[in-house]
Amino acid sequence: MDTTEDDRQFMNMLDQYVMDASVALKTGFTSQFVLKVTWENVSSARNCSDQVMLTGCPSNTFQVLLIGDGDHTFVIFNYFKMEIPFSSHQLAGLNGGHGRGWTDVVPCTGACAKRSKLNPSRISTLVSRAGSDVEGRYILMVNGDVIIRGGCIPDGLKSGNIAVYPRETGMFGGEMLAVSGNCHPAGTKIYCRFGRDDQYRSEGVMETSMRGRCPVPVLTTRGQVELEISIDNMAWKHRTKLNIILPSRMDWPIDVSSFSTPWYQTSPKELRVRWTSHLFSSHYAATLEVNLIGYREDEYNNETPLIMRNLVQLATGISNRNEEVVINPSQFPCTSECDDFEIGLVQLRVAEQYVDNTTKYKSVNFGPVALGWYVNNAMTQSYGQNWPEAKCKAWSEKDRLTSGWLDHLLSCPCTLSQALADWGRWQPDMGCNMFTGSECYYHVDALHCVRSVHPSQDGSGNQCCYERDGNLRYAADTYQGSTPDRSHDWGSAPYGAPNHVPSLSHWVHDVITFYYCCLWVEYGQCSYYMDRRPTKDCKAYVPPHSATVYGDPHITTFDGKQYYFGGSGDFWILKSDALNIQGRFEERENDFLQIQTNQLAPTNLTSVVLWKGNSEIVMVRRAPPGGSSNRKLDIMVGERRHFFETKSLYWQDFHGVSIVNNGPTSISTEDQNHSNFTILFAGGAGVQVAERQGLLHLLVILSPNSGQTQGLLGTLDGEVSNDFKTPTGGIIPIDSSEDKVYLDFSLKWGISNQNESKFHWPKNPEDSRTPMFGDAMNFAYASNIVKPNEVTVRGACGPSLSCRRDYYVTNDVSIARATLKTEAHFDSLKSSQKKVATCGLLDIPMSTKSSTVYTLGSVVTVTGCRPDNTPVQSSGATKYTCTNHSSASPQWSPSPDTSLCPHGEESSPQKANDVGMIVGIVIGVVIVGAIVIVVIVLFVRRRGKSGGKDVDSVPVPVKRSNVPTDVVIEPGTDEKLLKRKGRDRDGVTMSEVKERSRSQEDV
Repeated sequence: MDTTEDDRQFMNMLDQYVMDASVALKTGFTSQFVLKVTWENVSSARNCSDQVMLTGCPSNTFQVLLIGDGDHTFVIFNYFKMEIPFSSHQLAGLNGGHGRGWTDVVPCTGACAKRSKLNPSRISTLVSRAGSDVEGRYILMVNGDVIIRGGCIPDGLKSGNIAVYPRETGMFGGEMLAVSGNCHPAGTKIYCRFGRDDQYRSEGVMETSMRGRCPVPVLTTRGQVELEISIDNMAWKHRTKLNIILPSRMDWPIDVSSFSTPWYQTSPKELRVRWTSHLFSSHYAATLEVNLIGYREDEYNNETPLIMRNLVQLATGISNRNEEVVINPSQFPCTSECDDFEIGLVQLRVAEQYVDNTTKYKSVNFGPVALGWYVNNAMTQSYGQNWPEAKCKAWSEKDRLTSGWLDHLLSCPCTLSQALADWGRWQPDMGCNMFTGSECYYHVDALHCVRSVHPSQDGSGNQCCYERDGNLRYAADTYQGSTPDRSHDWGSAPYGAPNHVPSLSHWVHDVITFYYCCLWVEYGQCSYYMDRRPTKDCKAYVPPHSATVYGDPHITTFDGKQYYFGGSGDFWILKSDALNIQGRFEERENDFLQIQTNQLAPTNLTSVVLWKGNSEIVMVRRAPPGGSSNRKLDIMVGERRHFFETKSLYWQDFHGVSIVNNGPTSISTEDQNHSNFTILFAGGAGVQVAERQGLLHLLVILSPNSGQTQGLLGTLDGEVSNDFKTPTGGIIPIDSSEDKVYLDFSLKWGISNQNESKFHWPKNPEDSRTPMFGDAMNFAYASNIVKPNEVTVRGACGPSLSCRRDYYVTNDVSIARATLKTEAHFDSLKSSQKKVATCGLLDIPMSTKSSTVYTLGSVVTVTGCRPDNTPVQSSGATKYTCTNHSSASPQWSPSPDTSLCPHGEESSPQKANDVGMIVGIVIGVVIVGAIVIVVIVLFVRRRGKSGGKDVDSVPVPVKRSNVPTDVVIEPGTDEKLLKRKGRDRDGVTMSEVKERSRSQEDV
């Protein structure tokens, strides 16, 4: 059908209208089709009796417009008259499709959102409410997997979820958010508040009558915060959740590589910044400015404990189109407060006169950066040429007064295998990650490092690095060793307080000090740093516990009991103080078996609900077929779906829980479609959920102090005989028949009380039929299906009974192989979750050693003393053996003689040639490939290339921060710096070590 000129004008008008109403359009909109349907004076026979017809039947008049451009589709509802009395059968809105829920035309939250229909008061006011700039009009964007509201929030609602785009932003701010709220004339000022803290506010403007924009201020928190909109900066009644991203996880709008080595030196010749112009302004004449922002913390200042200050403007009037600026640092020497600001941010900002033309970013802050180049002249005048050494020693004396935090750290795992098998408490360190190919610049020659996921009670964190033989690296043995963090890199509650700010506090306490003691003095004072950041000995390390649900479905309890489940409905998989998991099991679709009517068809796990205490409730379910993407799993947190498909979103923090997409670091194609997730809870509990051939596989890990558990995963107490404990405390013998275990144990953990179920629509357990037990080889197939022969099954499965059953049940070799692979992964994981017999560090200060392997049976000889490997100055023993003469833990024999080498402050400084391992001979007897790397993390095999992936800790409710407002800062940035090809320890020159930049993940 040809389009007339009038039609095109009408479509052009609609195009501009939906662009004015939507917060989520990334580009322009030119409609390719418009469908308009009008229902005029529609009556209901129920309301049109003979008596009523004399005076006229009540009727409704409404209209729907469907508008699309091939990529985006909008629905506009127009309600002109609504006279028909309310009925419970009336609905007004859209179904998200594929089981993803209903969206009312009027914003609806909380209990209202769980109902799939409007109540009388809401439907009767559809005509009079302003869901847009016109009363009775409501606008929804419906092309994606989530329906996004356009237009306005009607006046008179007590609360309403605003729409915001994007739904995530960097911690250092600067991004322009498109937001909805009540309708107001274009040009009206609006205010955005982040986290219900008056300190975190910004002023925005209504771009159209239906859409506003607000810049994000600098924040000192991460994870989910509440974003609220106000017109008077006083009343805050409309809100939504916004995800604040840790700087190191950001996908930066600037060229991160331009922030290379010179920014982290003391005497660089030039500094460069590069950017992409279209992200900042659409105006051809727009200019940018570059500012240096200082950051410091003052824990004794109750008014402003966190201080950010504009130190100097480094450049101004730079054309945005240039996309690069070169700065001469010698022109900007520090003249005041030079001793106060040691780190900072570099701000790239749109000039004030062009702010109205900003596109995506009003400004970007990159950092943290070390300010050695800025304060160098002033520090030289105050302390002399060796001012970093003076700063190092001053820091060491001050830091010595606060050592209690070291006692509260988690003990490092003794081996890399243990660290990889304890992913509930430890996650890869971005700066030294063997799975992503990141080179360990500041842990030279280390194979891999991990960081503790959760901060300690002091807000501190631990870092553990491993040799290429898989053993723990100690800071006492090498300047490239494992060093704990006084301030956890990922922050801790209360975030807006000294020592607790993500990234920034870590730089203040742990990173800039490494520059002073090590990098800027060619490691000459690095013993001071290692003395203050000693490795937490692994001798006290206790591995976690794990259990799994996989295949058709098979269960292995925490204490190691394997059994076949087969139930249908909602069940308690795990019930404990450490973690709660409810699972939904459903009969398989398109099953090949000829099932007897009195038996359940084979079932599979289709969704799980997880939570701990008052954390957010997370639901992971198999994505329904037919969606607009290839996602295999849907992730719901509370009432909201979340996606994990870009670098900034791979890891997301919520209240009490963090969720990580494992796909981006996996070489397996089956992990690339939103199909493999790790879910981390406070206390070290973690769950991995993966979709495999249409089935959910589940791995659960609990820390050793988690207490007893209940449910299908058994009773965690180290005693397998009581794993089949019922809710009432009865114990079913573990050698009972399959049907008895199911009827007397498994079925008892079914959730028949709907108030107990966390699923939106509970499903009672099927108790009238029993699963198919026995040898699957004997199950009857339909007459038109060829049963696989025994030779084929054994060839695919070997001796695995779980694999054999799944092959026969599904007649699908890919499902059987997935079961076999998961089973092998779990067995390897359990073998790595065993305590290692070790004597711990051979603690003889200032000594060099023949080996750093400290496990039972190891023999280590003290070969000399630092700094020059001089002979020992004592007649004590120099050869030590890790032995176990009794039932007690292994001990060094003889007892270490700490007087072998002089160790006082006078012996702390090291010469430049002492950068590497402080050993005479490094003995490596374990081949890296034998460390069970690829089988430790269930379902995940990591890449050996590409960029690093960072991780966060479990969030805590945001508390008030006192960041001053004496500097205008919006953006944020903090990513891995420009990498150079690394070399082995012996090939690293001192000039290279000194020049290397150090990101906050690396110390």
